[in-house]
Amino acid sequence: MNLFRCLLFGFALFCLASCTEPVAGNSMETENSISVQAVNYAGGPMSNAKVLVRPTWFVADSSTTLADTNAFIRNETTDQYGWVEIKGLPQGKYTVEIRSNSLSVFATVDHRDTAVAEVFSELVLGPTGTLKGQIALSTDAKKAWVQIYGLDYVVATDSTGAFCFEALPSGVVRIRSIAEGYSSILAEDLSDVYASRIVDMGIIGLPAIGTEDPATWQYARSLPLDSLVSDWMFPLYDSTVVTIRLNENNFNFSEADADGLDLRIENEYGEHLPYERARWDSDSKRAVIRVRVSENLVSDRSHLLLRWGHTKAIDRAVSSIWTGIPDSVRWILNSVWVDDFEDGDSVTGFPAPIPACHWYIGNSDSVTVSPTSEDSFAKALETDTAGRESIVAHLSYVSKGLGWALIGTTLGGHKSLATFDSIVFWARGNGTISLAFDKLKTATEGKAWAHISLDSIWTRYTVKPTNLLDADSIGGNIGWDAVKDSVSNITFLGSGGTDFWIDDVHLYGVDRDDLK
Repeated sequence: MNLFRCLLFGFALFCLASCTEPVAGNSMETENSISVQAVNYAGGPMSNAKVLVRPTWFVADSSTTLADTNAFIRNETTDQYGWVEIKGLPQGKYTVEIRSNSLSVFATVDHRDTAVAEVFSELVLGPTGTLKGQIALSTDAKKAWVQIYGLDYVVATDSTGAFCFEALPSGVVRIRSIAEGYSSILAEDLSDVYASRIVDMGIIGLPAIGTEDPATWQYARSLPLDSLVSDWMFPLYDSTVVTIRLNENNFNFSEADADGLDLRIENEYGEHLPYERARWDSDSKRAVIRVRVSENLVSDRSHLLLRWGHTKAIDRAVSSIWTGIPDSVRWILNSVWVDDFEDGDSVTGFPAPIPACHWYIGNSDSVTVSPTSEDSFAKALETDTAGRESIVAHLSYVSKGLGWALIGTTLGGHKSLATFDSIVFWARGNGTISLAFDKLKTATEGKAWAHISLDSIWTRYTVKPTNLLDADSIGGNIGWDAVKDSVSNITFLGSGGTDFWIDDVHLYGVDRDDLK
């Protein structure tokens, strides 16, 4: 098990309320340090006792005590007076355990101010206790491992899932279970441990989201909610959806699960908010997270708290965050009109704040078009007389062999359409129409496209990323994955016929901020 790759990276943790109190009159002079005294029941000093300092998110991966690997993992020994000083300890929340023969004790230390050395109340060592229980194993798991957050203990279950910790310090512990080949934990729960007693937890299940301990997450960041709400999103429905866009400039993907399973999003009151990962791509260091929030949170200028950095976390993303939100609201928040051609000009119908873009006409050398590319695009617009009774774009062409005629629009730069669900448009004509997402004027130019055989009757077409052809280099096709983060143009190409008409072009799964 490689459960400690997370220890190799930087540590950022929003500290919670302290569980210990500094002793008044602290006379220590060493900054960035804490000091603790270990005593027995009679108040006598416990010299030569083993002291283990671990972050509260720590879990052991073997029965051998972990060596000092970085600033957050410490193994010390008390002096003849029972004192130990932990020097150079970064800010954060830690579990300090002291062991001596059959006696032990642990406490949580919230080390918040590294500019001032802290002295914490003496810790009284007592007899250890026994904790046992059972993990529900799947049929293909021969055993599981059971760990304790913040403490350096781990045991293996037997083939039935039964486990036993024979000597734990008394107090409340949070245990979890993992198994090889499983991406998330098998079980997690809290239990009391009592000195000189055996506690049986019974069968342990998965935790509810509200019972997860934030202190077991390594990293956190606060985001002002109003920074995620653009002017075009107003007025807000009683529930709305905001989008968080992560990239290598604002997020360290190496700190999180490769699939983003450990992401948690809370409001400032610690309540978990429903979210979906519209995209999580650790390789390209890009993610798009959609979060459902209430209108009141936005009006109150609240903050969102993102947490990440938790091995084997349960995936808490939901399948749909739009349930209960009217289709009209979702249409505004999660789609973009390209054009319906009703204004009768070459300007696209992109809504503000997307900059104005223009349609253009083109053709290959073996094809002549009407109107020609030198003519105004407005000449390609006409009132349809074949059933739609609206202004549509129409291109006639004559092919002298293999070739194409096209109508296209720029997007005003290279845009990421990686989350787009589909593009919908109406079309009729003869021959084939090819829908292309172009990536032009880059070192890796090309396109991703799909080919559609047209009908003489107006037909509504829906093209999803899965409908686009795999990369094959034919016609410059480099595939959707190579294009999706840098789309510069959307193009409709006609071939093998004489005419095509298009109308009502609409993108779903992206919003205006993706294209602005």
